[in-house]
Amino acid sequence: MLYTSVMIKPSSSNCNLDCKYCFYKVLSSNREEYDMGFMNESKLEETLRNAINSTEKQLIVSFQGGEPTLIGLKYYEKVIEIENRLNTKKIWIQNSIQTNGILINDKWAQFFHNHHFLVGISLDGPQEIHDRYRHDLRNSGTFDRVMKSIECLRKHDVEFNILTVITNESYRHAKKIYNYFKENDFQFIQIIPCIDDDHHEYSITGKQYGQFLCEIFELWYKDFINGTALDIRIFSNYLQMLMGYYPEQCGLLGRCFCGLIIEGNGDVYPCDFYCTDEWKLGNVTTSFEQLMASDQAKRFVESSLTVDSECKECKYYQICRGGCRRYRDQKEALVKNKLCDGYKMFFDQCLDRLIILSKNIRRNMGK
Repeated sequence: MLYTSVMIKPSSSNCNLDCKYCFYKVLSSNREEYDMGFMNESKLEETLRNAINSTEKQLIVSFQGGEPTLIGLKYYEKVIEIENRLNTKKIWIQNSIQTNGILINDKWAQFFHNHHFLVGISLDGPQEIHDRYRHDLRNSGTFDRVMKSIECLRKHDVEFNILTVITNESYRHAKKIYNYFKENDFQFIQIIPCIDDDHHEYSITGKQYGQFLCEIFELWYKDFINGTALDIRIFSNYLQMLMGYYPEQCGLLGRCFCGLIIEGNGDVYPCDFYCTDEWKLGNVTTSFEQLMASDQAKRFVESSLTVDSECKECKYYQICRGGCRRYRDQKEALVKNKLCDGYKMFFDQCLDRLIILSKNIRRNMGK
């Protein structure tokens, strides 16, 4: 493979927070084993060797959880040592980590800077919004500690972005969230809607999500015209698609591909949202090429290709493509996206302007 991307969960489902809407906590609870254990050095080396051997040009290694910093800084120092030792082909390796930020201090931040880690920080907005659902194990808010960690990252010049979960509470506060991020100069934002059958108390409806997208788009669009817009991932991906490029956000592809998600014990799964007993591909003891060519991997991809009949007739299908499989999955079948009403609301109000922006960008690129 020319390019390989792996996601490693070195702390498995272990976490130092108790976020009320956490999908991985629910997912892990439905497995035969909730906790796959912390990844030992032997399994780490096996994982990285497999990843490097499967790659000809570029390897992206991301660390998620649970909470991936729980395994400790020495683990990541070992990651760098192993990568440097095994990378005899001199491929390009990019490391990243998605974290709640609670454990980050100067030592962590200096390490991330020295080794060019991209850091994703989970932050849902200003304190009253963030602390609504993002609690520690003592049920205390975490906002102040997250912001202190962000200060550490900035002090050590670490590249970071913000991941924000939109719930049935926070969708009402698009302007407050956007302005807070802008005031704090958070340039790169990823929006994740909380929609899960197991989280009725927190889940957002399609119309609520549509309202949020429309409100935040108006703020973003005004700033885009003025040259001061934040980079909001979903809007950037729509612009890419309208310009004829593939989206980098997998949920916009219209179909699944087989990823390589590595749990703490080395078990491999095709997607972060499908680290389940049903979809286990194997273990890192098997080459990644074999795992991705397996009948199980093919079944996972093929099972994502079902398109709802209403979607096929929708005028927005080419830009929506049915949405992420996670929002179409209903136990035994794939159905219409649970957020469909929201996407239609958003495209009705905003797509024409996205099209104009994409044409202007292409025109300026041609100059």
